Amino acid sequence: MALHDLTPQLRTRLGRVERLVGLFVGLAALLLIAGFLYYIYHAAKRKGWLVTKVPYYTLMYQAEGLNVGDPVKLMGFDIGEITQVEPMPPDSHFGVYVAFQVKEPFFGYVWTDSEIRVGSGNLLGNRYLEVMKGGLSGRTNLSATYKWDADRHLVMYIDPDPENQVAGHVFERVDMLKRKPGPFKGYFLLAYESPPINEQVTRLIQQVETALPNLLGLTNPIAATLNQTTQLVAGLDNAVHLSKPLLTNLGAISEQLRDPNGSLGRWLLPPAIDQQIQRALGSANSTLNTAETNLSLVASNLNRSLENLAQITGNLNHQVQANSLILSEISSLVLNTDELIRGLQRHWLLRGAFRKTATEPENMQPQPSVGGQP
Repeated sequence: MALHDLTPQLRTRLGRVERLVGLFVGLAALLLIAGFLYYIYHAAKRKGWLVTKVPYYTLMYQAEGLNVGDPVKLMGFDIGEITQVEPMPPDSHFGVYVAFQVKEPFFGYVWTDSEIRVGSGNLLGNRYLEVMKGGLSGRTNLSATYKWDADRHLVMYIDPDPENQVAGHVFERVDMLKRKPGPFKGYFLLAYESPPINEQVTRLIQQVETALPNLLGLTNPIAATLNQTTQLVAGLDNAVHLSKPLLTNLGAISEQLRDPNGSLGRWLLPPAIDQQIQRALGSANSTLNTAETNLSLVASNLNRSLENLAQITGNLNHQVQANSLILSEISSLVLNTDELIRGLQRHWLLRGAFRKTATEPENMQPQPSVGGQP
């Protein structure tokens, strides 16, 4: 049915539906374009298309395992990628020219003392470049390889020319360096190569092949040693079988030695000595009993003597306490006796009967008593 055959109402509704479908399709197209642009933006951000990159290069002996687009690492991060792997001229000392780029801000970690280590990636022979962080060498007068100047221009460090006696750090703008002729673009970093892993495996296999004949040559001495060990074990087994009767006899002898009435006991202590020892022990026991009885009697007598002495001293103490003037009377008696003797010594009839000592004075006066009595 043609469009002009429709009624005005249907044509109006159909126009509205067409406009809604067109609007939906346009909105879907805009969303698709926006998603695609968003994907491109994130892909560019992830791959570093929107960040500043600076060029570096190094010289190596071989390019095995290195490919354009391989990542460059720094402290475990992917900081860039290899951009060029080319052979050097035949007369060059190095064989391969490798150029790579480093993204911002990682080139701030690369200083003038930084180096490149070429490591083995996997067993398939792949290798990767790892840039060592700068400032760890302990050298002085270091500088960053790239930096931003005051005018926000990216500049690269240039080694000063000693002939021109240039002092300090010299930098040149990167955009000016790109215009200079020559194959070497960027800052040079010295590389330390490790051989690829397949070459290391090949060397290891060669060493094993070289050492294998020596290892096989050791099998004959090892076999001879094993034969000698087998013979030694057989000899020891025979010696053990021969020593079994000896061990049996030793066991029987030890059983007899442990018995008190066995041969060793009889040899050490004959029956006569045993009887004499028994009699001596009996005599000693009776002597000890007698001594114990005597000691008991002596102790009892001593106890009675001490009791009598205690009674005597008690009586004496009682007498002294009962007669308090006995000491003064005894002292007076002693003084009177002394005066009597001295008077007899001075008498003319009895003077010759007493002999004078060397220390005795001729006229000895009587001493007063303790209590003041003559």
